Amino acid sequence: MGKHTERRHKLRAQVLEKYGNRCATCGFAVKRALEVDHIQGGGKSDRRQRHQDRTTWLREALKDNSKYQLLCANCNRIKQFENKEWEAQKQFEMQLLS
Repeated sequence: MGKHTERRHKLRAQVLEKYGNRCATCGFAVKRALEVDHIQGGGKSDRRQRHQDRTTWLREALKDNSKYQLLCANCNRIKQFENKEWEAQKQFEMQLLS
């Protein structure tokens, strides 16, 4: 494992710790399945607009917990589906191609 990957893994562990190491919705606590989620949605679009890589985004999540939450993969997909976040992502990508 390279130094950059090791740093990103360490940073992710710090973020998980800051957010309580469990899903904000259901309490699931297996770290492999936990994801940092943009509370208002649009995370992928937000990262692309600001040209952020995962490490930069994790650093931001470590500093500002008002925009993020920790969700397990299942709760995150349910939230994305219920809030139609996939449609917003598609619209953003179409704008980039136009």
